[in-house]
Amino acid sequence: MNKKLIITALCLSAMTPMMAQNITGKVMNTKGEPLAFANVVLLNRTDSAFVKGAVSGEDGSFAIDSSCNGGIIKVTSVGYKTICKDCTGENVGII
Repeated sequence: MNKKLIITALCLSAMTPMMAQNITGKVMNTKGEPLAFANVVLLNRTDSAFVKGAVSGEDGSFAIDSSCNGGIIKVTSVGYKTICKDCTGENVGII
């Protein structure tokens, strides 16, 4: 009985990282410097509805707790041009 419980717990813990999907990336300016505190949002492609969002950290990195589902990543920051990029996977790279 104890052996079955341990095997079940191991299987469930192995599946947990597979279910957690984050969209990650980094926001940088044209000089290649990290852009801190930029708004990064995931929009639904069909109607541009807000799905989830995040704010980039001091190093420009961000993580949105959602799966991509073919959405659009929109990055805005005061004094900078708004950028929209297709979300094609968990890592959108440098924006």
